[in-house]
Amino acid sequence: MGSEVRITMAGRQGSARRAGVLLTLRAEAAALVQQGWLIASDCLRSSSQRIENAERVVVFVHGFMAHGAVFAPMRAHVEAATHLPTVNFTYNSFEDFSSVAERLASRVAELSGPGGRPVSLVGHSLGGLLARFIAHELDARAVIDRIVTLAAPNQGTERVRGLPLGPMARAMKPESDVVRRLDNVRSKVPCVAVVAGSDWLCTPPMSAASIEGADVVWFENLGHNAMLFDERVFEVVTKALR
Repeated sequence: MGSEVRITMAGRQGSARRAGVLLTLRAEAAALVQQGWLIASDCLRSSSQRIENAERVVVFVHGFMAHGAVFAPMRAHVEAATHLPTVNFTYNSFEDFSSVAERLASRVAELSGPGGRPVSLVGHSLGGLLARFIAHELDARAVIDRIVTLAAPNQGTERVRGLPLGPMARAMKPESDVVRRLDNVRSKVPCVAVVAGSDWLCTPPMSAASIEGADVVWFENLGHNAMLFDERVFEVVTKALR
């Protein structure tokens, strides 16, 4: 992480952190249940805003073993607050990382259209790595105007070591080619990195703050999945997209 990264501590600290551990665990459990319900209910909806004449489009990219449906509450908040159309990008978590990245870049180009309309990206966990990768390594960077990452393992996560989870999970290892290519690369577009200080999946949590030149917002007593449904995070994402 470069010296120019600006970190805003948005959560509680000190003794409040110890008191918040149980609440964090409960919030994570509730978030997992809510994600499961959203996926089972197939809430992968179309944007309520018209895309054709929009000046900008926001694309949400989910994390490992998730689905675009988990963004439904956040997308609804963003659309109501910004009046921007939003869409999901859903992928198979057992595909090859480069194939998914190429498809995401193609989707961004399609949404941008012949006029080069700006496209903003919001990526949770592995989705944050995909967003950064296409902005820095593929031609999609020409139309991406900003990126918001949510608990993204920008320097990898120790949690995936030794787990036979396929090529997408291997991309999140600290020594992976994806992490190596993005490490210490100054963001070519404005970037906000949101960190869950009580993250047990992106470990250490500081990995999510490691984007050169990014604005970092750190929520101390917040877990990896609970941030998808936290109204404070909704506000940070909305502000970043305005």
